[in-house]
Formats: sequence, C-alpha cells, structure tokens
Amino acid sequence: MMNSDQIFQDLIGEGSSVIQDITPPYSNDTTLEDKFNSLYRALRRSIKLRARISSLTNAYLLGKLLNDIETPALQSRYKQKLTSHYTTIVTYTFDLFEYLPAHIYVTKFLNVQVVRKMKRATILELRDKVLGHLAGAPNLEGEDC
Repeated sequence: MMNSDQIFQDLIGEGSSVIQDITPPYSNDTTLEDKFNSLYRALRRSIKLRARISSLTNAYLLGKLLNDIETPALQSRYKQKLTSHYTTIVTYTFDLFEYLPAHIYVTKFLNVQVVRKMKRATILELRDKVLGHLAGAPNLEGEDC
C-alpha cells in the first residue's frame, strides 16, 4: 500500500499542465434517482474493469451527488442503497478531491482501493496539505516570524 508521502506526491502531480474538468455523465434535468443509479452503475463497472481514473472520477461524482442532497434524511436514504464498501470509497474520494476534483487526472498511481483503506483523518490531512502546497503556502517552520 502507498504511504501518505507517496500519495501526496501523486496528488500534486509533477509535470501535468493540462487539467480537465469533470463533467457528470447526465444532464441537469435528470432525476436524483436516475443520477444516483447511473453513477453507481458506472462506478461498479469501472472498478470491475480496473479503470483507475474512471473509478476515481465516478466515486468523486457519486460522493458529490450525495453531499449535495439537501436533507439529511434523503441523503441517508441514498447512502443506505450503497454497501459500506462503496460508501467509504465515495465519501473518502469526494473528501480528498472536494476542492480540486480535476486533480484526479493528475494522479498516476492512486486508486479507489488505496483511498478506501486510508483513515478519514489521513484523507483530510492530505487534502489540506495538497491545498496548502498548491496555494504556495510558505513553510514557516524554523523561521523567525
């Protein structure tokens, strides 16, 4: 399994200047039920085919869809349709890429199984570390302020 330093290096992706937008595979007028079913089916298929980028993308989009559901009761109803395995994958993938979803395309090694095995605290720490790095946050450690 990759350690958090390796995952961080993969997330910041050296040498990739063209980052694509992530576009959901449905139109805005599609019902929530149809969006959910479409993304869940696409996620299961991409994992089965071992399509790394598609799996991360579908997991992110499904996590975003669940996160954007307005009421906790409805959100809970849809999460119950997923197995705990898939719930962890979509939640952690969304948490990791929430602010920079297009960075999924920068990764070269990270996959949904690695994301699933990580602890939530590590996911959130990595997200913050990547955001700090990309924002050019200075490292003030050991410097006089």
